[in-house]
Amino acid sequence: MKDFNRDLITSWILKAGVITSIALIITGIVIIFLKGGSDGESIKYISDYYNRSATLSSNLIHLGNIPHGLVTLDGVYFVTLGLWILIFTPITVVVTALISFYIEKNWLYILLSCIVLFDLLFAMLVVPIFVHF
Repeated sequence: MKDFNRDLITSWILKAGVITSIALIITGIVIIFLKGGSDGESIKYISDYYNRSATLSSNLIHLGNIPHGLVTLDGVYFVTLGLWILIFTPITVVVTALISFYIEKNWLYILLSCIVLFDLLFAMLVVPIFVHF
């Protein structure tokens, strides 16, 4: 395919991912300040850095609750969705590159893209199981 411009598509994915992520995070922070808290907790509770038992941790935010949190305008869930979009933006770039290398039948870069994709997913899904803070 001569019309396929991998660099242009990659730049659009990166721009869209970062802009969407920033917009969601800022929206979530504004909502948290306007409501005086989020997810049933006060701003003081969420932001208390020195009392680790009082801070709202990301492992307390369940991904299945994101749609409900967005509908109810809960700021923490806007921030969470923004962070997830930011995390998946480079993965989307790798998948797009993998598809373009497949179209071009560039087997070396297909293999390298698969290795990078495996490394990213392994670091996200497997490593956190073994790391306990």
